[in-house]
Amino acid sequence: MLPLPRFRTYFFVIAFAALAVATGRPQTGAAQGERLTGAEIRTQVTNKPFAYRSMRATVGDPYNPSGFTQRRDGGHLLIRGLLRADNSATYTCRNVTPGGENPCRGGGGVDGREVGVWSIESDTLCWQWLTARGGGKQCYELYRGQGGLRFKQVSGPLSAIDGETPKFE
Repeated sequence: MLPLPRFRTYFFVIAFAALAVATGRPQTGAAQGERLTGAEIRTQVTNKPFAYRSMRATVGDPYNPSGFTQRRDGGHLLIRGLLRADNSATYTCRNVTPGGENPCRGGGGVDGREVGVWSIESDTLCWQWLTARGGGKQCYELYRGQGGLRFKQVSGPLSAIDGETPKFE
């Protein structure tokens, strides 16, 4: 049997690892891939449509969620966006379920469509939507990985893209 202090250490290490896996948070450090600079981000995302599927559902108010949980209804969010050279941005969000497809709740805009602006700030990609997430600015570090560019949110209202790897055309 382990002495109590050592047991506590192992318990907290295992609990933290389980929490990281359960919340779907991205990996940290070298396993996450190479972090992109601001210039690299601009080259990789400008005028290139992107899309991703999120298997997460909001917890609490969909317009200002307190967190996310894994969906259990067999559905997903399908999110498509475009960051233009003039720093304008658009996205659409569709809630796809076994029963059909509808605009996302809490996605802002009209019928799951939203407009906003984007910028590069200190090697982070930031965007701010007209109404989604209360119009709060959201910023992300981008990491180059096996599946593409992984987003890691570093500030702003919670976002479903945190930890995701959208596909850029």
